[in-house]
Amino acid sequence: MRTGIQSTNACYGGTAALFNTAAWIESSAWDGRYGLVVAGDIAVYGSVAARPTGGAGVVAMLIGPNAPLVLEPGLRASHFEHAYDFYKPDLTSEYPIVDGKLSNSCYLRALDKCYVGFCKKVQAKEHVEFDLNKADYVVFHTPYVKLVQKSISRIVRLALSPLACTFALIPPFPALHGLCREQEGDAHRVPGPQL
Repeated sequence: MRTGIQSTNACYGGTAALFNTAAWIESSAWDGRYGLVVAGDIAVYGSVAARPTGGAGVVAMLIGPNAPLVLEPGLRASHFEHAYDFYKPDLTSEYPIVDGKLSNSCYLRALDKCYVGFCKKVQAKEHVEFDLNKADYVVFHTPYVKLVQKSISRIVRLALSPLACTFALIPPFPALHGLCREQEGDAHRVPGPQL
């Protein structure tokens, strides 16, 4: 018997499908079958600066017990904010409206919030500080390679701090200076991580 559900919502759709499938396998509704998650995304842009970051990708994941990749229960952090950095208001066009600088600042702000949240959950659940050196893998959403390079550098820099999960003394990341956007009189900046 085949059953399934489709998740459609840009880049996060594949992640949501993975988490939903894992939740199904952990639930009382699970009947012993494996879950299959196929995640794909196509990014296509008009004649704008973002055009070189376009492309397509797809991955298929077989989800079940005793997997080589483990999703640690209770050790996941997420972040959401209301921002119009990337959206498709015109359904007759395949091209999105993109604010690249705002999108980069949203990405890095989400990275900070998720890292801090993850560190707090590790501390609360395992009663130890998270040690990046013990992570087998660090996986990033990859809009373009340079943003991932900056992100891993940022996480390593934050992890090297003696206050790795509080960040109280870490100044703003130097590469982020100037990444702001004026919107309705407010500057949207990406400071160092805040608790």
